[in-house]
Amino acid sequence: MTTATQTQSTTVASAATAIAVVSAETVFDAIQTATTRATVEQLIQAKSEAIVIDFTHTTFMDSSGLGVLLHLRKASQLAGVPLYLAALNAQCRMLFELTRADAIFAIVPDASVVFSPIAASVA
Repeated sequence: MTTATQTQSTTVASAATAIAVVSAETVFDAIQTATTRATVEQLIQAKSEAIVIDFTHTTFMDSSGLGVLLHLRKASQLAGVPLYLAALNAQCRMLFELTRADAIFAIVPDASVVFSPIAASVA
């Protein structure tokens, strides 16, 4: 397993599957999303097999953070790289439900789900 660490964001790629897991910032807003955005954009350009943004440690997301995710979703779709969002807390889920963004993102309970054969068949 390969691990690269960046400010408040960790990318873990499984050598066997080339699935990248990126840990999102604690506060996911316009100011705090730069590292996650840059990391995911690099992974999209590198044609990762799939990318998971893990929100386990995220306590707050605003509409600017959602805007960044919409940008990353579009970029990943154009590149043919599946993008998953994992471990959204209640506040983040409410934002997704109110904006109906939950209908366009692949949201999983936790990042490990993407590594299962079932997730591969759903993507």
